[in-house]
Amino acid sequence: MDYQHVYGPLDSPRFGRSLSVSVIPGKTCNCDCVFCGLGRTTSKLHHRQGFDAPDEILREIRAALQENPSGLEHITFCGEGEPTLYQALGYLIVQTRKLTDVPIAVGTNSTLLGRDEVVRSLQLADVVAASLCAADADSFARLHRPDADLDLPGVLDGLARFKEGFAGQLWIEVMLFAGLNDGEGQLRSLGEAIARIGPDRTYVVTPGGPGNGARGRLPDAEAIARAREMLPDAIFLEQPAAPTHQSAISRLADAALPDAQA
Repeated sequence: MDYQHVYGPLDSPRFGRSLSVSVIPGKTCNCDCVFCGLGRTTSKLHHRQGFDAPDEILREIRAALQENPSGLEHITFCGEGEPTLYQALGYLIVQTRKLTDVPIAVGTNSTLLGRDEVVRSLQLADVVAASLCAADADSFARLHRPDADLDLPGVLDGLARFKEGFAGQLWIEVMLFAGLNDGEGQLRSLGEAIARIGPDRTYVVTPGGPGNGARGRLPDAEAIARAREMLPDAIFLEQPAAPTHQSAISRLADAALPDAQA
């Protein structure tokens, strides 16, 4: 099959051996994150849409599962933008679950968790990997360059409420950059926000490879040590460079910073 939406299997330090499913057209997002490995957002929107027919995506998932009947550890819905902008995400999760007992994960930039219809979709997953790279307004704006309708308090409240009602695993993922979110005050705010949310896991990722303006800002050893002190329960990982399109998609599944990560 000529796959347009399914990539992999990919080996991820978080999800293990995973199929990644891209449900969003290239660079469609409600943010324009400076760390996105896929470049600048070219279609910025804040409302959910249909995009490609869900049954087309489902056919690819079915075929990929037939080609990989064993050894998969997750199926990860991600995208070349923010996957929760896809109206049929919940339908795809439900239908995929009918095909396999492989756990289902979704990567998200966390910005739409204040919407009931998004929460209902994500509650169908086994794992939600939600990015949270800043918990102070200035850093959030600089890192994510969000749609004008988004605000940080709403994002933080949405994450906390989602965790309260979610039966699966919520993983918070932080991408750390020198001079952007590695200061003592920034990390303290982030640690306080994460403690309030109470995720099942927290990952801190240091960047690698080309990106949208921030990937060259590697935190130094002092900043890493500071982050370890402020985020004592976090798992620290280095994200490798990945220059190809398919590798960029794998980063969305791996780092789940789908500007979502993207």
